[in-house]
Amino acid sequence: MKKSIAAIIILVIGASAIGLPASAYSMTQTYEEEIMFCTNLANEWTGMVRIEGENNTIWKGTVAFSSSLITAENMDTHEMETHEISCPSVLGALDEASKQGGFSYTVVYYPTWDSLYVTTIGGDSYAWQYWVDYEYGMVGASSYELTADDSEVLWGYLVTYPPDYETHALRIELDKNTVKKNKEFTVSVFDETMNPVEGAVIYIDSMTYESDENGNATISIDVVGTYDAYSEKDGYVRSDVESIEVEKSKSRITNLMEQFSQFKQLLKLPIFEKLVGLF
Repeated sequence: MKKSIAAIIILVIGASAIGLPASAYSMTQTYEEEIMFCTNLANEWTGMVRIEGENNTIWKGTVAFSSSLITAENMDTHEMETHEISCPSVLGALDEASKQGGFSYTVVYYPTWDSLYVTTIGGDSYAWQYWVDYEYGMVGASSYELTADDSEVLWGYLVTYPPDYETHALRIELDKNTVKKNKEFTVSVFDETMNPVEGAVIYIDSMTYESDENGNATISIDVVGTYDAYSEKDGYVRSDVESIEVEKSKSRITNLMEQFSQFKQLLKLPIFEKLVGLF
């Protein structure tokens, strides 16, 4: 009995992860019935789309659209078909991003489940999962209706699934975005629900660091410049990029001049002016 329940859970999670609605396995809803529940037919959705491939970020940018025409191969007839999605959807966001970014993607259609399934994005094939504002997608990408409450869609490529079939997306935070040369700053790595992630590799240009048990890495850089920071870990989708500006440290003369300037300002306070008047 336990094995049967586990198999059902894995089957449903797998359906969600590859873009098939979990309802496809119960066959209680069809693609057309789900589309009928659109509530955002007249409105345009504007938001960020980020697509993290196997080895790099395929595309990141803002899209605006209200409906989509998706071309897919019918897996029964192997003919190409066009499917209309009448409201803004996660799959539609991918379609709009591909037009702007100039990358390709492929979709197949399973008549048995009446479902669309993303197989390839930017040449990367196998398992694609999406998150909306870092919330794991539990329905097919064509069935997730985007509204004004949604601001970002993340598509992430997974080479393999972890043993528990849970998929995660990395997030990073910097405690400073501007720092002096050789001064320490902290990069923190989290999963999609802001749990600290240990053992994640943090890339800052060509330099690499590793997050500790609290998800942190303390870093200092000895060359002035602008650096991009991001994180990766097996079984996780790559994080977004955060930039840090490393500035030249102040010289001793500059520090002395600033201290002297502050001292002069201090002498202008009324209490010091009275003291000076006594002599």
